Amino acid sequence: MSHLVSMNKYTFIRTFTKSYGLTPFQYLTTIRVNQAKKLLEQGIAIADIAHSTGFSDQSHLTRLFKSLIGVTPKMYQKIYSK
Repeated sequence: MSHLVSMNKYTFIRTFTKSYGLTPFQYLTTIRVNQAKKLLEQGIAIADIAHSTGFSDQSHLTRLFKSLIGVTPKMYQKIYSK
C-alpha cells in the first residue's frame, strides 16, 4: 500500500495510524473479523469462514475473533442461531 501512495512503508504506517487510530494490519484484521461476524450469523461453518476471510486457519480466526469480540466464533454463532 505504501507504494501506491509513494511513501516509505514506515512513514505510511505512522500516517495511517495517526489518521485511523489503528495500524494497517489492525485495520485489516478488524475488517476480516467484521466479515466473519456476518458469515457466522448466516450459520456458515467456522473453518470455511476462516478460509474465505483470509485467516490462515480456524484457530487463527478464533484467537483474533475472541481478542476483538470477547467470545469465540462458536459462541457468537450460537447466540445468533436462536
